[in-house]
Amino acid sequence: MSEALVCYAYTSRYRGLEPEADLASIAAAASRNNPALGVTGVLLFDAGRFIQVVEGPREGIYALQRRLLADTRHSELVELFEFECPMRTFSDWEMRAHRVDTHAPMTSPEVVALRDAYVGVFRPSARDFLTLMQTYLKSRATRS
Repeated sequence: MSEALVCYAYTSRYRGLEPEADLASIAAAASRNNPALGVTGVLLFDAGRFIQVVEGPREGIYALQRRLLADTRHSELVELFEFECPMRTFSDWEMRAHRVDTHAPMTSPEVVALRDAYVGVFRPSARDFLTLMQTYLKSRATRS
């Protein structure tokens, strides 16, 4: 029997001074480390906040959580959800990083809905949050 697949999301406050360099560094580290953990996902940066959704085997997610807690580039980590999921949402992405605040129209419905969800204006279910994330990412792909 295979290990359960877990989907985990959090938001945190960025503490660094160079978001572009830090996002590149995080994406590079994830490309090196996540395959061994069996973890895939997406990391967004938006106006001083990280929003990350990862998925993988429970032990891989827990190893990543330990690294996140030790990472000084962010603080005020707030877990949005963790649940067992039947399949991956981001199966092709070791870790994709996007900067929302400079690459998307700030008033687009996709950005507003996603931002409202992670800052707590409303609390969608985990599955609805994943749908919001997918909608945002699809809107980015059509604009690129």
